[in-house]
Amino acid sequence: STVQECLRASEEASREVALEYAITTFDLGVCMKAYPLVWSHPAKYKKHIVYIGTFHVICAYFKMLGKKMEGSGRPDALMESGLVSTGSMAGVMTGKNYDRSLHCHKMMVECFET
Repeated sequence: STVQECLRASEEASREVALEYAITTFDLGVCMKAYPLVWSHPAKYKKHIVYIGTFHVICAYFKMLGKKMEGSGRPDALMESGLVSTGSMAGVMTGKNYDRSLHCHKMMVECFET
């Protein structure tokens, strides 16, 4: 499969530069295929470290922040400031709308720091 080929190429490249472990970063969809493969063949992939890509980690972080901030009045503040409309608030609070979530979080940090 493509995942196996990527892992093999990563291992080969790591060996060429004398690294002990092959570190591979995939997006969430490919990780969902790579993790079961690595876990089901622990001897074969014992020198592999598979990471979820940064984009998906950040989206999960935005979702966690949205849950932690429930009931804080943050959505109201974002709407009153004009940063977010009612139609896009759910996407911002769940991290589904990455660009808007990032912009809103940057603005909130800016407000808290001043």
